[in-house]
Amino acid sequence: MPETPVDAVGVLDRLASGVPGVEAIVLADRSGRPLASSTGTAAGDADRLAAVAGGVSGLAGAAMALLNTGVLEQAAIDLGHGHLVVHALGGGRRIVALTSPDGDLSALEREVRDASSEFSLVQQPQRAAGGGEEEADPLAQVHRLTERFPGWRIRYEVPAPAAAGGFTAERDHSSEDLFVLLGLLNAVHARTGAELEARLAIQDAVSTGLDAITSLSPASWNSIERGLAALLRDPRF
Repeated sequence: MPETPVDAVGVLDRLASGVPGVEAIVLADRSGRPLASSTGTAAGDADRLAAVAGGVSGLAGAAMALLNTGVLEQAAIDLGHGHLVVHALGGGRRIVALTSPDGDLSALEREVRDASSEFSLVQQPQRAAGGGEEEADPLAQVHRLTERFPGWRIRYEVPAPAAAGGFTAERDHSSEDLFVLLGLLNAVHARTGAELEARLAIQDAVSTGLDAITSLSPASWNSIERGLAALLRDPRF
């Protein structure tokens, strides 16, 4: 008998209300796309948090492959006016939370761990009621994004009766395991210009980090390859 999909928004709302200091919390997939967000989290904020989670996880994965220290379980960044916390759930899914400076990170870790089995049942992207963002003229956005991200070919697809429209960015990139591990993509799709901008910014940031890694010595590369092979075999990743 198939398991019943959970209400991801409800689980995220439970975490947000049950852990002191949580201001926004998002469930994201491996590519940096939001699957669900807590009530009150604006769509644009959810897109940006999910994209950041993908970038943080990718860079952390590269560091762990280099140091041969296992897989990412949690990353916490002190933002000065709060914390950004990324929790790995397995299967490429991640929880990313934004907290106040006094947010209880230990309680958040416990609650996310306890809810991990529920998140594994989420199948379709879900949105909480948080309000959307007004979009400017799509062609003007394509022009602006193309100027900011010259390494990408960006276009807008007009919605069709049986399909949703949106923005697509493509580039020529390697498909080697290391690129896949870091979450680097040849094509990025987004519903809005704001979502695409956030995801491309993360893609370019991770690519810059990878450029630094590829300049390492052959001995370091061998260490990365061993760590990478272990990560790709680990079911938690």
